[in-house]
Amino acid sequence: MEVFAVNPAAQGQGVGRALLKSCLTELKAAGADFVEIFTRSDLPANHLYQSIGAHEIAHNWRALATPKNYDFPKAKWTLNTNTKELVVTTATDRVEVIPQYPQWFSFFTEAAMADFTITQSYMERTYLLIL
Repeated sequence: MEVFAVNPAAQGQGVGRALLKSCLTELKAAGADFVEIFTRSDLPANHLYQSIGAHEIAHNWRALATPKNYDFPKAKWTLNTNTKELVVTTATDRVEVIPQYPQWFSFFTEAAMADFTITQSYMERTYLLIL
């Protein structure tokens, strides 16, 4: 299952639990031994996974961030009218790629975020459920 969610208007009515249990039953019947569940720190979702026997085995952080030491290139933009490509050059050479910041990063220790200016972040949790 790539994405599992319940419409906010239907949350708290057992819809998610029933759908999840049905999916897990089908997975077990198909031969699956376990399921890994990845979620954010959403309390109702985490409670649901814990209540069906899933155990948190890891966590990490996702952050929309810019490295503090990133030196934005000073570049000149021109247009190649034949190819319709933008040509970006610095004082020394042509630039083929420019990272767009902020962008999403995965951090595997909270301390690693210290080297970034964080615009937005959340914790992701990994659960293991033995079927």
